[in-house]
Amino acid sequence: MKKVLLIAGAAIVALAVFARQFGIDNDGDWGRSRVALLIVGLVFIFGGLVFPFLQSKGTDLKNAASEAVGRILPYPAQIAIASLFVICITAGAYIWFIQLDVRETTIRYEYYIELAKSFKKGQLHLEEEPSAALLSLSNPYDYFLRRELGIEDFPWDVSLYDGKFYIYWGPAPALLLTVFGADQLSRMGDFHIALFFACGLFIYSALIAGTFWARSVRNGGIFLLGILLLAVGLYTPITIMMKGARIYEAAILGSQFFFIGGCYWAYASFTDPKPALWKLAFASLHWGFAIGSRVIILPSVAFSVLVTLFFMVRAYKPTTPKAWLPVLAAVGGPLMLAGLGLGWYNWARFGSIFEFGLRYQLANIDYSAFENLFKGSYIGRNLYNYFAHPIKIASRFPWLTRIEYVASSDRLAGLLYVTPFILLLFSPVIRLVRNLFVSSRSGLQTKQSHLSEGWIFTTLTGSGIIMMTIIMSYYFVAMRFMEDFMPSLLTAAALAAGREYQLLNRTGRLGTVLAWVVILLVAVTVTAGILLAIPNSGISYMVNLINDINKLLGLK
Repeated sequence: MKKVLLIAGAAIVALAVFARQFGIDNDGDWGRSRVALLIVGLVFIFGGLVFPFLQSKGTDLKNAASEAVGRILPYPAQIAIASLFVICITAGAYIWFIQLDVRETTIRYEYYIELAKSFKKGQLHLEEEPSAALLSLSNPYDYFLRRELGIEDFPWDVSLYDGKFYIYWGPAPALLLTVFGADQLSRMGDFHIALFFACGLFIYSALIAGTFWARSVRNGGIFLLGILLLAVGLYTPITIMMKGARIYEAAILGSQFFFIGGCYWAYASFTDPKPALWKLAFASLHWGFAIGSRVIILPSVAFSVLVTLFFMVRAYKPTTPKAWLPVLAAVGGPLMLAGLGLGWYNWARFGSIFEFGLRYQLANIDYSAFENLFKGSYIGRNLYNYFAHPIKIASRFPWLTRIEYVASSDRLAGLLYVTPFILLLFSPVIRLVRNLFVSSRSGLQTKQSHLSEGWIFTTLTGSGIIMMTIIMSYYFVAMRFMEDFMPSLLTAAALAAGREYQLLNRTGRLGTVLAWVVILLVAVTVTAGILLAIPNSGISYMVNLINDINKLLGLK
């Protein structure tokens, strides 16, 4: 670090002194920018000179503080406090992004709220009736025909079937909303549901990380846990989904909330000396609601169930097949009930257990005739769109801007630029999976704690990759679809970074190097997530604040 600071400082000073020769300043006089650049360079050089002393004192102070905190609070309590602190920060950011005070005055159609009202009345269709003009069309699903005749008197994206309006999004969130009264529902919107699911999703991710830290990262550091959780909570696209959250965001976030929640409860079941049936049943119930919120997650849920049963057999070694009937019932029972309920819901509406209403959707595409929703040939294009699509860097706040993808009229930003934290996922996972399934000398596969560690990595990464493959093969491209796979992958990345830090810390400075890499990637991820999501009112506020600071510093 000393050499880095000295070299960086010398380079910055050289840029300031020889700015004219380098072609970055055509004015021979020393302006404020060159003076500021020189001061920054000198500060870096000074930091490099005093770094060894500060490092020694800092290490002593850190050790003393750690010992003092350890005497007052046990390690699990430290994990809980750090997690709760970051949860409060993240929830506060979500609330700001979603602009509750502005959105409550906006008139809009609240799909989940209206469906919940219909459920309370014992009906599956929405209360709003299609107009006679819409029903008289030869093909009401033809967008251009509707537009030509000026027929737009219906909620956008609803499904029209047999003279009734339905929604094709999963019914689970609306079913849960039926516990509220009519007056309460009238004061709620789909953005409230999105906010609840977003906060709950992060809480479940934090619980998984905290549980993993307590079991497997004994010397990983509470500070590192807090840093990692910031990236898991304030990343792109979840921050921009809070800005203008609608039914689309609510359905995706609901599905991820239930899926990650199911992963937490299944993971927690490995702490018991024998399979905890109630935890497995609760995990299965969560996964059932995940499918009921967004059916596209079904392959990831099926994968998670199979992995759970496989690791349960390895961890508890059943003596007879009969001994595993309660486990199978706990894992499969709630899911079976959810599947039967969802099948009945579709059959009662459309006469088919496999029809969710997408074919009857009133959108800008006639889905009744469009047959190329999913194709393998889309994967290459979408890998570029989701991971490498460029962003625009501007000179004015908020400096970062997503660039419009004309084909879908959505603004995109490549994950490699705005969420580089995901890069922490790969190398530790490869090593851990190899040790788990290949190496017999380490004995990891015989220990329940390591089996639970293997389960959480395998489940999160496997389900995330499955969902990513599905999204990459989908013809429509939108930033919000990243959220279908990002929670699993980013949570796994956080766990992998913590585990890798502990292992590398035993060998000397490699752990410190990794910690700095983590801090850098988290800083980029969180900064980009916040800047891309700042609402218009926030932009005005921040511009005025920056201008005031510049005036105080004499820079303007």
